[in-house]
Amino acid sequence: MSDLLKKTKLLSLFVWISFIHLSQIENIVINPSMVYMNVYDIEDTLVSCNTFSISSKSYKMDIDNNSVTDLTFTTTWDANGWGGSLSIAMVASDSCYFVKDTNVIDSIGSISPSGQIVYNPAIYSMVKKFELNDTISVENCSQQAPTNIVYYNYGNFPSLIIYHSLDSWISGDHYIGFRKRINQVNYLGWIKLSVPDYYSFIIKEYALDSECPLGFLDSPISPIKVYPNPVVDKLSIQWSYQENAELKVYNVLGSKVFETKLENGLNSIDLKDLTHGLYSIHITSLDFSLQKQIVKL
Repeated sequence: MSDLLKKTKLLSLFVWISFIHLSQIENIVINPSMVYMNVYDIEDTLVSCNTFSISSKSYKMDIDNNSVTDLTFTTTWDANGWGGSLSIAMVASDSCYFVKDTNVIDSIGSISPSGQIVYNPAIYSMVKKFELNDTISVENCSQQAPTNIVYYNYGNFPSLIIYHSLDSWISGDHYIGFRKRINQVNYLGWIKLSVPDYYSFIIKEYALDSECPLGFLDSPISPIKVYPNPVVDKLSIQWSYQENAELKVYNVLGSKVFETKLENGLNSIDLKDLTHGLYSIHITSLDFSLQKQIVKL
């Protein structure tokens, strides 16, 4: 066999192996302690629509730091005297996809003419809820369209009450599986999410199965960023929401030692008059809240 033929066969074998590697079904296990997982902590920010009206709030994530939104989480409260709905939904874009569950068994409740509550089971679709040590597969990460995480619909009429609720997420921390495609390569990951009710959520951290080639922000992806920590004199707070917020700083005894307002954009907070030690900062607005500990040097 000639050297040219050998090289041609070796090259064909390499291309075939590479194709199999890139096209095979890959999966990851949700476990923050695994070495191959790159876990990125996010400032635990409560996003909520807690007003009895028509309102919504969104939280956006740019996984690969290319200034294009990958995932958007939106909580909506649409209410009036005749009824309404509460929901938390997510949508993906920019070659990012998440896992959808199309076999969620739930029910619609109503009151019969005799006054009895009647439940009619049905099958719905929603964002798939993963738990610790569950497996996420590339083949299942295919959803981009808006999909509910939780949903509650109700009606108030003189003789009829109809409601529909998807509430399996409302209990502790759960995970969302997602896929981000960059340069024809799939990256699998998960997002840790807490949903206390139908109109509030907290995104706590996310992870990818390997380092993304486009790189990540030095500070975690979050609409609220607090740095540096520890701090000497000036504390920087990036507040990305249009509405203003209130900042309060407490010492270890629970006494308030500093208070100011935060505006949209970068806020520079002068803490030079505080003594060295551990402090707790509280950032609150109408629909957002954050608590974080800082060290003053």
